[in-house]
Amino acid sequence: MEARQDPDKSKPAVAFSQPSIEVDGFPIPYGEAGQGDALVCLQDGGLRLSGAHQLLAQRHRLIAFENPGLDRSRSTWLRATSLRDLARVMTTAVSGLGIDHFSIMADSSGAELALRMAIERPQQIDAVVLLAPPAPHVTEPIRDVEFEESLASLEIPVLVMIGTNDRVGSPASAGIYREKLRNFHLIMVYGAGAAIDTDRPEAVAALIDDFLARGGAFIVRNRSGIIYP
Repeated sequence: MEARQDPDKSKPAVAFSQPSIEVDGFPIPYGEAGQGDALVCLQDGGLRLSGAHQLLAQRHRLIAFENPGLDRSRSTWLRATSLRDLARVMTTAVSGLGIDHFSIMADSSGAELALRMAIERPQQIDAVVLLAPPAPHVTEPIRDVEFEESLASLEIPVLVMIGTNDRVGSPASAGIYREKLRNFHLIMVYGAGAAIDTDRPEAVAALIDDFLARGGAFIVRNRSGIIYP
């Protein structure tokens, strides 16, 4: 699948290669560019490379996977029957690229998969960034108590970013993550909607760079939130 690159206010375009990695006998395509610390991106809606990805690839080894989800028409080839299985598949794919440590950036429905990857390989994952995530499934009848308990024990820093114009994500839904996660950070990005990395690419890239570089010394205190201009 050819990657789409959004025509927004990014720096000069970075060329992404589009190879694939084989896991359990099946190829998983991805896009890759840049050098440095690895940043694994889980994409919704195909392999979409925004201005934020372009900017981040100038300072990181950025690897973008299309989020396979659990749509049986698309992901039976992965033999994954749950998000827990899928997290193991994706962490195996990353390890197969020779990456020992990495951070994860996920948008929308990739949020739970990213957190499950962090739970699966906490010794390998340095940080998690969630862009406009939906509220996690922590209420009946689809409540996953084991997942909740695993979140509560997760020490990895997690940054949630929500646009002030996003009609789906909200501080209320982010509050659920705040209650469950020990090392939680929240930023509201002014003037951005659900496609936060396309609406405000420079702001998103700058905040993620700062978060990945400084961890606990990030500009937003743990369990708090600000509106970013």
